[in-house]
Amino acid sequence: MDEKGRVYVYGQVTEPATGALYSIWRIGLDGRLDTAFGNGGYGLLAEDFFQYITTDGARLPDGSFILKGSHRRQAAFYKVTPEGLLDPSYGSNGIVFNGAGGSEDPFAVDAQGRVLQVRNRFGKAPDIIRYMVSGERDMTFGTDGAATVSHPDGVFNATEIRIGPQGRIFLAGDDGESQSQINAAHVARFLSDGQIDTSFGQGFGVARILIEGEEIGAISTAAVTDDGGVYLVGSRSRGRFSDFLALRTDSDGLHDMTWGEDGRVQLDLASSHDYGDVVDIDADGRVLIGGSIFAWDQENLRREIGLVRLLPMEPVAAGPQPPESSGALTLAPNPTRGPASVWLELSAPEARATVVVYDALGREVALLHDGPLAGGNHAFETPGGIAAGVYLVRASLGARAVTRAFTVVR
Repeated sequence: MDEKGRVYVYGQVTEPATGALYSIWRIGLDGRLDTAFGNGGYGLLAEDFFQYITTDGARLPDGSFILKGSHRRQAAFYKVTPEGLLDPSYGSNGIVFNGAGGSEDPFAVDAQGRVLQVRNRFGKAPDIIRYMVSGERDMTFGTDGAATVSHPDGVFNATEIRIGPQGRIFLAGDDGESQSQINAAHVARFLSDGQIDTSFGQGFGVARILIEGEEIGAISTAAVTDDGGVYLVGSRSRGRFSDFLALRTDSDGLHDMTWGEDGRVQLDLASSHDYGDVVDIDADGRVLIGGSIFAWDQENLRREIGLVRLLPMEPVAAGPQPPESSGALTLAPNPTRGPASVWLELSAPEARATVVVYDALGREVALLHDGPLAGGNHAFETPGGIAAGVYLVRASLGARAVTRAFTVVR
């Protein structure tokens, strides 16, 4: 998406009128093809099916694009101008043949326009290759042009690469094809020059989060916060079914056990199989998770798109002390094993105040109050006996609302 909210789609599409093949197209604010882009809304015209097979892409600050895929059956990157044409100044006539990573291996583009390509290696730690703005391989990056983890516990299957604060590089994934019998999430952090950052995680640059029990966990993607914390998103099996799974590390690479339930959020979207595929963090620190959900509709398996937004966890004071600030909504204890005390302080009377408890999917769990309230402090209590998980208390006060999150643990 660009700064005007227009969406760019990468892949292969056939232009209906002529049958021509293109690799990028733009959707306008009205949800329709934006014909002002490229050739009637499409960019990078292909002579035939195998000239450009695009699997991913990234938009650069100057409006140009780096597309990843294959050219004539060889793995390649190609650079496209803001007008949707191949940029001949990049690589060899706009194309860089990428012998480093496979079509499913993730890639990223840093603020300078350099491509970072991940290479998963069965039974070995993944590594990262960097290409300069010109398209040439950067042999000053890492060691002999490759960044990797030398510690034995650094062996994992990388599924996402992200650029974080200070140009640090985050590589996330799971045990995957490492032949390990333990289901764990992994995050490796590298400095901007490709050297492993040994101050992160367990002392060798990798944070490893064990997903305990017999249930299998898979990490599909990750997002990095402004302070260097990492959200890991994927799925976790629940018998024959699966749910969205989210984990969090702090900026030091330690598993944040205060987030969610025992350090994780697991969400059942009322379907049989939920797979978290994408994650992002908005300007308010809320975590947006999207993915595929599958459910049986009589005898047919229906596929839909699921989107969940998680509120940021805010620290609150423990103990049953009323709030000091005017207009505040406070909960304690948080996390809680039973009912939590809720205090709402009003600086003036409200003709109608509604206080409701919701679960993480936005379903109403309990109505704590609905009616007028005088100015001053008001105490409520969340219900006991509700299932473990993340909940929200929302106080609607006329045209404004105040929301706080709390966690029930068992």
